[in-house]
Amino acid sequence: PFQLGAAVTVLIYILSSTTDGITTFFSFVESLGDGYGIIKALIKASLITVATKLGCDICKENGNILVGDVIELGGKMMILAISVPYLSSAIKISAEFLE
Repeated sequence: PFQLGAAVTVLIYILSSTTDGITTFFSFVESLGDGYGIIKALIKASLITVATKLGCDICKENGNILVGDVIELGGKMMILAISVPYLSSAIKISAEFLE
């Protein structure tokens, strides 16, 4: 239980420490228009990957392998949550081509 709490705390800290730059970047991308949804999703996934990798490596170097694995799993789940709308759209388009 302690290691899980530590993993969540480290992941939240890393993600919250990068919010200023992310917010500035996304305000710029949003000013471009609505056609950039996939680009925003790819950038979010990239930033989550970097933050997750950083937190995972820090924990594993300090001997908390389980905490690092939980952080890595959390990052993968966040990326999957971001990609679900685009995957469902791709499946719908593929189904229309097969008909």
